[in-house]
Amino acid sequence: MIRQEQYEVWVQSGEKKWEMLCSFQDLRVASAIAKNRPRRTRLICITYEYGKMISQDLIEELGIIPGNA
Repeated sequence: MIRQEQYEVWVQSGEKKWEMLCSFQDLRVASAIAKNRPRRTRLICITYEYGKMISQDLIEELGIIPGNA
């Protein structure tokens, strides 16, 4: 495949630290996982072309943002 998209779920593990929880080829699966996390979560779309990352787009951010509660 020349171009492909991957959907990653990232969780906030510290004040300024994020960790990738999982990744999927299916947006619906990634979105369902992200929405069921208890902490601040980001759903990101990564686009690869010829095996190299060419873009990274934030689809949505969920959860409580510290200082805005």
